Amino acid sequence: MQAINITFKDEVWTIPAYKAFEVGEAVENIATLAEIARWTANPKFYKIARCYGLMLRFAGAKITDDQVHSEMMSQLKAAQQGAGDVGTKMFAMQAIEALMAVLMDGMPEDLKDADAAEEADDGKKPPAS
Repeated sequence: MQAINITFKDEVWTIPAYKAFEVGEAVENIATLAEIARWTANPKFYKIARCYGLMLRFAGAKITDDQVHSEMMSQLKAAQQGAGDVGTKMFAMQAIEALMAVLMDGMPEDLKDADAAEEADDGKKPPAS
């Protein structure tokens, strides 16, 4: 596993490689990879905040899940007053992509492709042949 870089409020935080497995397990205790993949269409902001806050704390940030959630909601309000919901979707997408990268790190490419196909089908496994 390699180090994981994540951004919050324009600051880059790094989870060292030796903590990557532990943070992946901790994230999975909150949400599975299939659940996280569905957030691209239907974000669960509280769970995103919990997962992303956990990752930020692993990287050394002194932050609460509530602060992460408040930042997402601030971006949503600002985006609604300006250019739609682009800002929040960007933050949510960044968080989702970071979470998925943690959970998929080290997975063989053919399994990643199979997982992506399964997630696109709302987490339902394809029928056995």
